[in-house]
Amino acid sequence: MPEWIIRETPQEAAQAAAHLVADAARAAIATRARFAFAVSGGSTPVRMLVALSQLQVAWEHVVVHQVDERIAPRGDPARNLTSLATALPAAAQVHP
Repeated sequence: MPEWIIRETPQEAAQAAAHLVADAARAAIATRARFAFAVSGGSTPVRMLVALSQLQVAWEHVVVHQVDERIAPRGDPARNLTSLATALPAAAQVHP
């Protein structure tokens, strides 16, 4: 059965999730030399992504796929890819 992790505040939940993703990234990079993951759009994952960007990860080995997108020009704040690319370090490979 999956383990439930409950935190008191959204920021604490974002931090906990960021640490889980960072641990998975480090393990994947150590065994396969790369970590790929998919991220939904909208405002929900942004807090976690910002927390994740603060953690020690070999970002040049990270590939992130945006799994849903709004139709908007590149760089538009309404576009999910804009907040994703802004939240993560530039070394991460971010794909729409």
